[in-house]
Amino acid sequence: MNAASDGTNKSPSPILWLYVFFRAHNVPLEVFLRKPGSVGRAYFGYAGLMSIFWMAVFTIYTSHTNSEARAMEIFFFAFLASAFYHAVTGALTRPRHLHSSYMGNSVIGVVWPWLLQKRGELWIKKYAEPAMLLILGLVMVHISTPIGSYLLFGVFTLRGAILLIERRDRLRTEAMNDAVIEQRYLHEMYKPYMEDR
Repeated sequence: MNAASDGTNKSPSPILWLYVFFRAHNVPLEVFLRKPGSVGRAYFGYAGLMSIFWMAVFTIYTSHTNSEARAMEIFFFAFLASAFYHAVTGALTRPRHLHSSYMGNSVIGVVWPWLLQKRGELWIKKYAEPAMLLILGLVMVHISTPIGSYLLFGVFTLRGAILLIERRDRLRTEAMNDAVIEQRYLHEMYKPYMEDR
């Protein structure tokens, strides 16, 4: 999702900021939910950097004891290690034709290929991954409140990011369709002039 760049210096829309926030929360989860080497080169990019800051803020405001803070530190370093593994694996095995912003193949679809074949990748990311986070979050909240809370909040941010991506793609498709209609209209309008040349 990109801000408009028509030269009028428009400020980013609230929806864009919401998407950026969702992505910052999601990256530490997605590095465990996506198959290494299948993610687009730029997908984690800026969101990965912002997620480091967001995890620090989240830890400060949710960790009320030393043990809770240590649990979040372990989660944080596991995220960094997994992100590094994604970067190395991607650089070595990522297909050349892969879109730079591709979200990657879900681990759920790799473990249960029948689900991928029956429902598709988007369904897994839209429903199965949030459902898995919900189950894990409900379990983890009794072991580590901050980690459990992070997972439970991820149910909404993961789903929200997918819905915003779908919205963006729908608007882009409508714009392309409108452009085709306008092109046909202009072609018919100016066809007599073109034939007279």
